[in-house]
Amino acid sequence: MVYVLLSFYAEFDSLYHALLKFNWFLIPFLLLISLANFYTRFLKWDYYVKLLNIGLSKKDSFGIFMSSLALSLTPGKLGDLIKSFLVNKMNGYPVRKSVPIIFAERITDFLSLVFLAFVGAYIFNHDKILILVTGAFFIGIIFLISRKNLSLKILNGLEKINFLKKYVQNLIDAYINSFIMLRPVPLVKMFFLSLVSWLIECFGFYIILSNFSKEISIFLSTFIYTFSMILGSISMLPAGLGLTEGSLTVMIVEQGISKENAVAATLLIRLVTLWFSIAVGIIALAVYNRKFDKEIIINLNSGEENGKVQEN
Repeated sequence: MVYVLLSFYAEFDSLYHALLKFNWFLIPFLLLISLANFYTRFLKWDYYVKLLNIGLSKKDSFGIFMSSLALSLTPGKLGDLIKSFLVNKMNGYPVRKSVPIIFAERITDFLSLVFLAFVGAYIFNHDKILILVTGAFFIGIIFLISRKNLSLKILNGLEKINFLKKYVQNLIDAYINSFIMLRPVPLVKMFFLSLVSWLIECFGFYIILSNFSKEISIFLSTFIYTFSMILGSISMLPAGLGLTEGSLTVMIVEQGISKENAVAATLLIRLVTLWFSIAVGIIALAVYNRKFDKEIIINLNSGEENGKVQEN
C-alpha cells in the first residue's frame, strides 16, 4: 500500500519513465555495496560474540547473522532476536546471554546515525531538535548502564515486586553483559564500525540520487538518508515502512528534484537495502537450517554409537 500510494503521488507514467532513465547496470554494484554493509554489521556482531566469550566459530557466527536479515521487516528490528535463539540451538548458551548484543548493536547504530544526521543538520541548517533528543536519549541509557552500582541497586530493588522477582537474576545477567559491551573502548570501536556501515549505505543512496540530479552532494544525500532512517526507526513501524519512504521522498523533492525522480530514488534505495537484505536473509536461513539439521543428525548418530560402546 505504501508503494502504491507513492506511485499515485508520482503518477504511474512519470514514475515508469523515471525508472527507465535510471542506469540499471549500476544495480549489481549497489548490491555489492549492500553486501559490504552487511559484512561490516556482521563484524560488529562477531566482535560482541567474542567479547562475551560465546563459543561460536566464525562460520556459524556469520551464518546466524546473515539468517537474521530475513526478519528485517519487524518493528524496531526485533526480528534480530532470532540470533539469540539460533545461538541457543547451536551451542546451548541461554538466550539472555546473547540478547544484550542486539541491544548494544541498536545503541551503537543509533549513536552513529544521530552523529551523521546532526552533522548534516548543522551544515544545512535543518531542524536539530529531533536529532538532539534522540541522541540524548541513547546517551542517557549508556550513562545509566555505566553506573554499575546504581543500576544493580535498581535491578535488585525489583525483587520487591512479586511478578518480577523470578526475572531479577536474568535481568542482572543481561545488564552485566550490556555493561561489558558498552564500556568506553568497545563502545568507541563499535561506534566507528557502525559509522562505516552507515556511510557505506549512504554512499549507495548518493549513487542512486546522482543518477537523477548532478546537483546533489554526497553530504546532502547522507543527511537526507540518515535523517529519514531516524524518523523510520523511532516510529517503531516495521523497518520504518511508510515513514522512511515518505520522508525520503519529501526531503528529495525539497531539493528541487521532480516528485517522480524522488519516488524512483526512494524505491531503488529500499530495493537494494531493505528488500535485498530480506532476500539474502531468507537464502541464508534456508542454508543454515539445512546445516543445522545435519548437525542434529550427526549428534544423534554419535550419541547412538557412544551408547553402543558403553553397552559393550
